Amino acid sequence: MWPEMPNNKPSTIHPFPLKGDMQSAITNQPRQKVSFSPDFQEVPEGLGGLVKTQHLFIKQSVYSSVETQYEVLNSEGEKIFMADETTDTSTKAWCRGTKPFDVSILIRSGMYRKEVMKMFGEPRSCGCGGDITLKSAKTTLGTIEHAIEWSYPHYFVRDAEGNDVLQVIGAPTPSCFSFSREPPPGEFNVLLPDGKTFVGKIAKYWNGKEKDVLLKSDVWGVKFPLEMEVTHKALLLGATFLLNFQYQTIE
Repeated sequence: MWPEMPNNKPSTIHPFPLKGDMQSAITNQPRQKVSFSPDFQEVPEGLGGLVKTQHLFIKQSVYSSVETQYEVLNSEGEKIFMADETTDTSTKAWCRGTKPFDVSILIRSGMYRKEVMKMFGEPRSCGCGGDITLKSAKTTLGTIEHAIEWSYPHYFVRDAEGNDVLQVIGAPTPSCFSFSREPPPGEFNVLLPDGKTFVGKIAKYWNGKEKDVLLKSDVWGVKFPLEMEVTHKALLLGATFLLNFQYQTIE
């Protein structure tokens, strides 16, 4: 199962099959190389840890009634970022991602933690639209828009100028209002703006009896091309946090 946890040999990723209106050449498309010249890339301050990274994991480290803290790890298990989510427990438990979203991405700077990216907005559930904005220390990186789509989760990833750079699409789901113990979508394809070319995936490890009992909390992973632009990697990291926020397991 993708993604592999750190310290395991990474496996090849493939798009999951899509149904209905989503049935297309997506599952048969070769992954298109996302090209740019890293020598001329402008890397936002504090996000240099993404340059030589193509696989990230988000692991919850602290959970309280007022704040949740996470570690962002690379494929070697090295911590490259910390994250604080300030959404309170009752909001996350009862509103299922429909209330304000506020996450800070931080690095260690001496004895202190320094904020290098901020994610905020008001996402909506069940295809009702909504979006979040991502900002670095000095500039806006882009936005992630939850499309108005009732049959399956669909997100548009846009740069600071509003141009579509990626799409994130999940498998069809019967109802995201359901409080069933059955897990909501756990795999999402990352596609180019054409909606057909597969370039990566966002996936979740579920914490439960039938899954890896060594996991103490749900873990989300995202994989993308190594040569992808750093700002686009940062936007996909934001999308992964958003999916964690909207599809968090309710115990």
